[in-house]
Amino acid sequence: MKMSINWELSKPSNLATIIGMSYLSNELRAARKTKGLTQEDVASLLGIRQENYNSIENGRRAVSDKRLTELAKILDIDHNELISCKLLDEFGESVFVAGYERVVKSNDRN
Repeated sequence: MKMSINWELSKPSNLATIIGMSYLSNELRAARKTKGLTQEDVASLLGIRQENYNSIENGRRAVSDKRLTELAKILDIDHNELISCKLLDEFGESVFVAGYERVVKSNDRN
C-alpha cells in the first residue's frame, strides 16, 4: 500500500498553525495578555464574536492587513511587527531571514 503525503501540511505556515507555534498567534496572545484584555474584550472592540477572534488568535482564521491594523491599535503594538509575524507564518523563517539579509546588504552598500 502506497502512502501519500499531504504537501499542504508541509508548508511552514500550515505546519506552524497545526503545532500551535504561529508567530502571529503568539504575538497577539502575548500583547492581549500584557494589556490585561480577554479575547472577549478584543472581539468586542473589533466588532466581532469572541469565537471569531479566538480563531484569529489561534491561527485558524486568516486575518487581513486591515484587521491587523485594527489589532495593532487595540493592543498598542507596532503594525509592522504583526505584518512581520504574518509573513513569517506564510513564507517560513528561512525565506523571511533571506529577504531581511538582502535588505541589510543593500542598505550597507548605500
